Amino acid sequence: MPSFGRAIEVTMKCMKISVEGVGATTSGTSARSAIPNDASGNKAKYVLICSGGTVFFLPGDSTVDATNSSPVVGADSPVLLDVSGHSHIAYLQGTAGARITITPVEF
Repeated sequence: MPSFGRAIEVTMKCMKISVEGVGATTSGTSARSAIPNDASGNKAKYVLICSGGTVFFLPGDSTVDATNSSPVVGADSPVLLDVSGHSHIAYLQGTAGARITITPVEF
């Protein structure tokens, strides 16, 4: 029997979504939303950011603003983000009127 090299052990954890997140329609002016709470009622440590179009986003405090130099999430390209130490996520449209959804996830 041929040998294909050594075995590799892979550990995979699936994310758990137990509560609804927040959603907003973006505009040409930066806006922000508070990071939603997880299922235990605490500020989420991880969030899944999804969008129906191009959206610039940036985690931070209650004064954070997103710019066209901020990280970007696109349609069909969700972003899993560690938001520890942040209270808000700012967002700005890249595609006119794109919707953004910020959902708390747990592992």
